[in-house]
Amino acid sequence: MLQALADRYYQLYITPASGMSSSPLYKAIVARGEVPDEISGVLKTFPDGFTGCEYDQLFMIDTPVGEIEGVYLYTRSDFERFIQVLAYKCEDKTVPPTMGSCAIMGITNWRKIEAHKKKFFDDGGFALQWFNEFERFTADKKNYQDRIIVISRGNYSAVPASAVNIEENTWLDKSMTIRLYHESTHIICRDRFPKQKHAVWDELLADCIGLTAAFGFYDRTVALRLLGIDARGEYIGGRLENYLAPGQTIADLLPDVFAWTSYLEAALSHDRDVQNQDESLFEVCLSLESTFWKEVYHGSK
Repeated sequence: MLQALADRYYQLYITPASGMSSSPLYKAIVARGEVPDEISGVLKTFPDGFTGCEYDQLFMIDTPVGEIEGVYLYTRSDFERFIQVLAYKCEDKTVPPTMGSCAIMGITNWRKIEAHKKKFFDDGGFALQWFNEFERFTADKKNYQDRIIVISRGNYSAVPASAVNIEENTWLDKSMTIRLYHESTHIICRDRFPKQKHAVWDELLADCIGLTAAFGFYDRTVALRLLGIDARGEYIGGRLENYLAPGQTIADLLPDVFAWTSYLEAALSHDRDVQNQDESLFEVCLSLESTFWKEVYHGSK
């Protein structure tokens, strides 16, 4: 599976390093679709730095904004390197241990452009016409940009099964479901509500849909624990700190977190018939997002 992805994204052959995103090598591969000498000899081989596993998978997710490709990487080191290459643009930034999934949007797929170019010439196009055709084709980002969800195996938010009173293997399976629907929620909301962004709210809603997909209902206590907030309402350390804005503290975030999780709990309690099926869940997702911005967010300021 990793071989297939490397055939598509040549930057997977680059070793992440500080400053790599601005290097001539990275720009040649990602910005111009070139094959520099540094990687020409290793194309079609298994990308160095990855382990690979028989449990790795590629799959498709049907959503209201079209199909989204999913990538499941069983080995944690493979997941972290993949995130460094595709999400961090080949920078060797540390992937937080609380991060077990990621939605990556806007990845340029030069193989799609190359395939279109081949068809253009096969259909009788001329070299002098290709520039105009390239401009037309790439004017629509959906023609050549990919969006993928990457998920790994492990406890969701690095929270142990004992903390949520679930058996270990069951929690591992539930964690995968939460991650899948969490990241799907991010992509759906960004597509339908591109200007409505709030780091903390985005995470709360995504966790809400993930938890409902995994368990069939929204448990606010579990939702808070996944962010690092215990049953007493005290922050004990966890994922919430990943979303601090410059100069912001956990104490600054907590009032909104408590208020917005209460909103989600109340909203879901009014619809006990919500099924943990894609169509129903994603309808709920869009409804919650719309209502939040119209009635909740501005009213809290």
